[in-house]
Amino acid sequence: MDLRSFLGLEPTRNRFRRKLPVTKKISVSSGFLFGGCALAVATSAMEGTSGRECDVAVPLVHQPR
Repeated sequence: MDLRSFLGLEPTRNRFRRKLPVTKKISVSSGFLFGGCALAVATSAMEGTSGRECDVAVPLVHQPR
């Protein structure tokens, strides 16, 4: 299973847009996304639109000084 399938990210007729149904699998009981899901969805959507993979994600707080 790939990330798009796990998150439920769906393509639309416009290749620059995706649709994300907020389900119980990726949200808390009050309907908010689990932490990190929005970043994962954004990254996956950018990969799908550009046709390129995101190889490395370095958190800004851990950059060498």
